[in-house]
Formats: sequence, structure tokens, C-alpha cells
Amino acid sequence: MLKAIAKSFGGRYKGAPYRNWVIPVGAKSAVLGQLDGIGAVRET
Repeated sequence: MLKAIAKSFGGRYKGAPYRNWVIPVGAKSAVLGQLDGIGAVRET
């Protein structure tokens, strides 16, 4: 699910050495809203 959400907002997977998703700054609130909508819980 994360892959679909990230790609829909122009995100891309960044490989070694960090291995994380890079999402455009302007899409941050939209992505977080989508994640909230599916019940994602943010780790602290």
C-alpha cells in the first residue's frame, strides 16, 4: 500500500545506502492524509 500511495504523489524509492521513499515536499500533507485514512500509525 505504501508503494502505491508514494508513487501516486510522485514519490520514488531510493536504494542503498538509505533505502527509503523520497516524496516531494509539497505532497507531504496529502501523503500523511492518505496514510491516516488507511489507519497507519506513526512510530515515535
